Amino acid sequence: MFKVPDNVILIDEKSVYTYSELKEMFPDSKLCICDFYLQGTEKGEFSKEGITYEDVLNIDHHAPIKQMYKNISSTTIAIDYVKKYGVISSDYMIIINHTDCDAVLSSMIMTGVLEPREIYNFAAISADHTGAENEIADILQALQETRDLPFIMENLYYNLNDEPIDTKAEILLEDRKESREEVQRLVDDGAFSEQNGIYYITLDEKIESELVPEYLPDAKLIVMASPMSAGSKRKWEIKVRLGKMAGDIILRDLNIPNFGCRWNAGSTDRNGGTDVEPEEFVKIVYSEILRVYKN
Repeated sequence: MFKVPDNVILIDEKSVYTYSELKEMFPDSKLCICDFYLQGTEKGEFSKEGITYEDVLNIDHHAPIKQMYKNISSTTIAIDYVKKYGVISSDYMIIINHTDCDAVLSSMIMTGVLEPREIYNFAAISADHTGAENEIADILQALQETRDLPFIMENLYYNLNDEPIDTKAEILLEDRKESREEVQRLVDDGAFSEQNGIYYITLDEKIESELVPEYLPDAKLIVMASPMSAGSKRKWEIKVRLGKMAGDIILRDLNIPNFGCRWNAGSTDRNGGTDVEPEEFVKIVYSEILRVYKN
């Protein structure tokens, strides 16, 4: 059975932490963060085994630098680190702020709970970028909202050893499988519209956009709109994700209204939603592509 080390700490989830925030929480500890953005990291010392910013080791692929503008994951970086230096010493605090596939795998590889194997890198890439069906990625993504790391690792162990997973885990995994089937059905039914390589859809309820690129192999971009939750001041949550045919497009280069993103995926939800109607939003995205990538 996998045991979560005592020096792996789960903190509150948010998009960006500052150095001072982390040092206030852990004033006397050596810190390694996995799979979330530390503000200013791009100014640190870069290598393919991580970025050192101030005195924090960043095993993370969210820094806005060109080396991260590709299908790379924090797990990729963790594997490279451990293969070169070995597992991180136990006097480090390993900090994560969410429990998705990449956060779990990268932190567990850094501590030596998991070996630096390519199957984990492939799972993280599937979860974060391609949407390809993958047993490890699907079970970890299915369980991420529990934020229960021991429970997640227990069920990963069962999965890797061909043992039955927990009943609660099975229900959550079945929900993810149903989401994947729903994406396939929408594609098969021609529910996505297409304009200049941008595939877009308006839904009554949102579905995981990470699953979609696998099923729309000709897409440059994928735009998915759904209503904001009741009580929101704005009307639409619109997600944008690069497709397999995106080429050199970087979402950070585009000036999209009410939008926050990393290089290949983002959402208006980060800025409280948008009142721009979905079809108009698609036109804006395309005009921005033309502006930035003139050819």
